[in-house]
Amino acid sequence: MKDMPLISIIVPVYGVEQYLDFCMKSLTDQSYQNLEILLIDDGSPDRCPMMCDIWAEKDSRVRVLHTDNHGVSHARNMGLNIAKGDYIGFVDPDDWVDLDLYENMIEYIKQTGADIHEGGCVFEELTGKQTALTTGKACVLSFNQAIIEMFSVKKNSFLTWSLCDKLFSRQAIGDLRLDESLKRSEDQWFLWQIMRKMNFYSYAPQLGYHYRMREGSAIHTPPKLSDGTYIDAMQRILDDAGNLGRDIQFTLKIKYSQISLGVLKNILIAGNHDFDDLLKHEQKKIRGNFFVCLQQPGISKWGIIFLSLPTSIVWKLRPLLIKLKGKKGNG
Repeated sequence: MKDMPLISIIVPVYGVEQYLDFCMKSLTDQSYQNLEILLIDDGSPDRCPMMCDIWAEKDSRVRVLHTDNHGVSHARNMGLNIAKGDYIGFVDPDDWVDLDLYENMIEYIKQTGADIHEGGCVFEELTGKQTALTTGKACVLSFNQAIIEMFSVKKNSFLTWSLCDKLFSRQAIGDLRLDESLKRSEDQWFLWQIMRKMNFYSYAPQLGYHYRMREGSAIHTPPKLSDGTYIDAMQRILDDAGNLGRDIQFTLKIKYSQISLGVLKNILIAGNHDFDDLLKHEQKKIRGNFFVCLQQPGISKWGIIFLSLPTSIVWKLRPLLIKLKGKKGNG
């Protein structure tokens, strides 16, 4: 079955009874049939556990594992532990995929010999509006090329660190697992570790993964100190890149600054003083990279200037920030 390698699709399931069947139908109806679909019930309190079992009864390629609730990273890790596939894919249970997605992905991998293939995704809003990510031309990239593209702050970067629009060789993942202590951007750190082991990265603008934008999803959740921030994973990546070239280190440092600006803005808008120590710490870094960041087209110059002000003044100007955000959101 060399021409039809087994693909394991890992689906962490929690609280999505109204979406699960739609997601599963898009997987079981794939034109590429040599799949195993791993439903990891993360202690879901609704009808999802029963629905998972029903799908396993209907389709022999579906395997179900019921666990206590430990979060999406734990569920994905449980899936990785039992996956038998030559290639691994990840799908969130409230999303769906085009019916030829995995057939096309495998074809690209056969042609390129890549350890990771990315096909891009479409954001599906509740209003029915669709927004595709920036797309590029089909290509094969080295580690350095992929990292510089993925972590660029330019607006037209076509690579992302989402796990769900990708297919991974089992060999590249190996014994790597998601760090369950990270609550934000855990997929970013996991992807970075896999890329450190890969030979090639392929990309094609398939746009076959459909990401459902829901208000209850993690990206819409207000910051909590116990959850950490998106900075945590980026700091790990910076630390791990110490022996890499100047171009990569510079790209990562600028990306860190961009992420830091976004995190601090959200903290200020939320009015959460629990993060005051982080705010002061990150402001020092912003001041240290002030002129370099000002020269980057993908970083807000007003954000750099605003967050370079003393912390007490930044908090006093918070109403202005909220007002500007409101105008931007209505515009």
